Amino acid sequence: MITSKTTQLLSIGKKTSLLVLPVTAILLATQPSGLAQKAEIAKAPDQIALTDDAFGKVSGADIKSLFEAGDRDEKLVKDQLSRADYNSKQKHLFELHESRKGWGMVYFRTNEGNYGKLLYTWGIGPKLHLKEVVVFDQSGKTVVRIDKNIVLDLAGHYDLDTGVGTHASGRDGNGDDNYRPDLHHGSMYGPDRHLQGVDGASFLFPIGHGALDAG
Repeated sequence: MITSKTTQLLSIGKKTSLLVLPVTAILLATQPSGLAQKAEIAKAPDQIALTDDAFGKVSGADIKSLFEAGDRDEKLVKDQLSRADYNSKQKHLFELHESRKGWGMVYFRTNEGNYGKLLYTWGIGPKLHLKEVVVFDQSGKTVVRIDKNIVLDLAGHYDLDTGVGTHASGRDGNGDDNYRPDLHHGSMYGPDRHLQGVDGASFLFPIGHGALDAG
């Protein structure tokens, strides 16, 4: 049987097409779509590193500059914040690592002139939980102490410079002439709780999405 050149070419072309199509399909299937690529680029909240979230990335120098600034940002509440305001203005509003979700933040200057930041929330009942406290020296460059998992009852207080306070794991400074607590957990306007800077300490509470952008 004599086959024309045209028939041979068509036959070859069909075989080639059959081979090419599966390879092309495999390549397309293995390539991420545009949406998938965007999802890979954008970090999910639980993938944010502790040092890169809204709390971790703020340095002592950033906090010192904030207190030295003459004017106050409208997204910063000074000195005290109630539990109700924490619920409406801080809770779940910061871009935090998954382990820190829902916690509030405070930037502070102690009554000894040191700077720092802390994470907190209220538990069931009247307990205030300080998840992490980071204290920098007066230059804002060196971390001088870190405390974690401090629990204060109502009317409890805490010295941010020394770690002394009314929490179970610390020494109560009551009766000590040198004890100057910076933080007070109290009640105002009836049953509502509040977190407050006292005895010369200054607190700044970022609200809404007003956390410092140190990036």
